[in-house]
Amino acid sequence: MCPNRRRPVAQRRRGFTLMEVLLVLLLLAFLGSMTVLGLNGVRARANREAARTQLGAIREAVQFYIVTTNSPPQTLDMLSQPTPLPTGGQDRPALEKPPGLDPWGNQYQYATDGQDYRLWSLGPDHQDGTDDDVNL
Repeated sequence: MCPNRRRPVAQRRRGFTLMEVLLVLLLLAFLGSMTVLGLNGVRARANREAARTQLGAIREAVQFYIVTTNSPPQTLDMLSQPTPLPTGGQDRPALEKPPGLDPWGNQYQYATDGQDYRLWSLGPDHQDGTDDDVNL
């Protein structure tokens, strides 16, 4: 073989060029960012559904309290205190423990005027009266 002669392309090429590697990395970064954006939407919907479910359980406890005492509780903490049963049975709380935090780390909101009540979550912006509040 002559020393000035170049080897065929199939024998010379053994790896990827820098441009090919950068293109693959760019494509992977793009796909990863699209996945993260998609998961954020799923997480937001899951948090709203979790808040609705928890509000439903609290609402049932408030309804139990109203049935047993003929008035809504003044605070949500009263739901975890023993409530006398109208049949004279053993006192039991409407909830085993006080309501926890909503999925965004806020206390559930509760207001009553002595007759009716309102129960809601502040939502992800932690502010009352905005569009993202979760109500039942």
